Amino acid sequence: MRAVSATTCSGCSGIADALEQLYADGGHLEGGEHTPNLGAATKIKTSDKSVFGYRIKVVVTYPSQVVVSADNARDERRAGEASFMAYVQWIDGGRWRLDILDAQ
Repeated sequence: MRAVSATTCSGCSGIADALEQLYADGGHLEGGEHTPNLGAATKIKTSDKSVFGYRIKVVVTYPSQVVVSADNARDERRAGEASFMAYVQWIDGGRWRLDILDAQ
């Protein structure tokens, strides 16, 4: 997550921080993968002609999972989906960067 996102993306940092802390404390996740489904992309319009990017609706589906803490406490979570609005920008260096990830 950190490799593709801006340091200012609080939604991105929040997800990465939570996962890193879980593993650093000796915990782990049990369950399947999250699957992002991308909706329509809308070009971002700004007065700054150097900005080129898109706003994209993303729905992430996920199977049931268990978050296991270091003391083996189990937090069982049902399968479901989460919706986000993602803002991506083409940056110097020739790559896309995730600038904003807002839960919907």
